[in-house]
Amino acid sequence: MENDIKQVLAKNLGILMKDKGWIKADLARETMRFEEVNQRTIGSYLKDGGVDANPTLNKVASIAACFNLSVSELLDENLGTRQNINATLLKSSMVTGVELLSESRVITEASAQVILDSLNDLTDATLIVLNDKLGKSQSATLDFLTFLNKRNQ
Repeated sequence: MENDIKQVLAKNLGILMKDKGWIKADLARETMRFEEVNQRTIGSYLKDGGVDANPTLNKVASIAACFNLSVSELLDENLGTRQNINATLLKSSMVTGVELLSESRVITEASAQVILDSLNDLTDATLIVLNDKLGKSQSATLDFLTFLNKRNQ
């Protein structure tokens, strides 16, 4: 089972690096924002399905964070087979929908503005959570929710 996880890591790491156009040096440089993972270590994860590698949770978490993934997402054997939702496109589509509802007078302009403000707040909160792959923004998330609560009173 341990080798299966290493093989999944090797496969997914290869897919993700290829998608970004990264080489080992690029990924190593990106990990410096979290816990640094050097090129040699990254190479061991990729070589021969990673069978000789000894990945640690911290290093895998650091690599996952570079791709805005959780560890479980990085180690998901189905990574790359699912269609990813483009958050920017989704938000843009929702904004367009709200604007159309307002223009066609299905909802009032005031209601449209409340929905758009809420959509922006939700987007901000979602980005905080998505970018918190190492669990460091719990207090920032609470601060943000407190801000929203005060603003809406």
